[in-house]
Amino acid sequence: MVEKFVEYAVRSLATEPEEVHVSRSTIDGRDTVTVKVSTRDRGRVVGRQGRTIRAISTIANIIAAGGTSVSVSVAD
Repeated sequence: MVEKFVEYAVRSLATEPEEVHVSRSTIDGRDTVTVKVSTRDRGRVVGRQGRTIRAISTIANIIAAGGTSVSVSVAD
C-alpha cells in the first residue's frame, strides 16, 4: 500500500512518469522505500530543501501506521 502511494505521488510529479521505479526493502526492522527517477525529474521530486520528498515520506508513515516506520529516499 505504501509503495503504491509513493509511486502514485512521484509519477504525478514527474515529467517522465515511465522512468519512475519504486522498490521496498527492510533493514533492521525499518522499511525503506527507494524511488528511482530520471535525472531531469530528480529536483522536482526532492523539492526545495527536500520539502516534497519529506511530505511524501510523512504521508507514507501515516499510511503505514501500526508502529511501522517508513523511510522514503530518492536513489542516485
